[in-house]
Amino acid sequence: MLRDPFQDAWGWNQLALELRDMGRRVLSPGLGDGVPCAAGEPSRALLRGLERRIQDAGVSRAVLVCSGYAGMLAPALAERMPSVFSRIIFLDAALPEQGKSYLDVCPPPLADRIRAVGTGDAALPFKAFEEPYAGPEQRAWPASLCLTSEEEPAAVSFGRKRAETLGVEWRCVDLTGSPVLARAGDLARALVSFDPPEPLGDGTGCGRSRMPHDMRMAYCAHYRRRQALAETSCDSHTSRSIH
Repeated sequence: MLRDPFQDAWGWNQLALELRDMGRRVLSPGLGDGVPCAAGEPSRALLRGLERRIQDAGVSRAVLVCSGYAGMLAPALAERMPSVFSRIIFLDAALPEQGKSYLDVCPPPLADRIRAVGTGDAALPFKAFEEPYAGPEQRAWPASLCLTSEEEPAAVSFGRKRAETLGVEWRCVDLTGSPVLARAGDLARALVSFDPPEPLGDGTGCGRSRMPHDMRMAYCAHYRRRQALAETSCDSHTSRSIH
């Protein structure tokens, strides 16, 4: 999950917990964390930093979820790591377009605010928001989905109109208020619905996964249920043997 640089990491914790309860592993690196951004092309530095972080974490067969500005990086990151990312979900995120900057494609009131007050607490230079997108064209993106709000006034929306213009699939979800906190469960289910479960480990099912027991207990709800059933069955067998 690549969150918008204007959003705090703690706000996404509940969504990450919900996804982990559904048996998913979650990595949520911050944009620009520990990555010096070159004055001329900050996006290149951000992409290099993200690629290293993902490689170090051993991520594979992943869905790339992006929010806000992170949508400007997602297609290029997927292009750099095609064996890792086969899908992108734009969660109220910018849908990039060749030659246009984030300030060109984000809602006008947000662009005006960034121009007026700068980047504030965001760990990115202002140049990142006015740098033209130079990633792959939309037809070269992996399977993509735009999650957008039911209520979508053009002045404040990233999503539906641009998704239709670019030919990106879209679905409506409730993005009012702070959805990653207030409706984390609903968002998690929406994300998982676009990413059908796959076998863990060597592809022969999570029962044969080489993932350590403690990690499987932490990340795989199916494994936890199987362990509970096995313990119940063992207790029942022991009880019958004693009697």
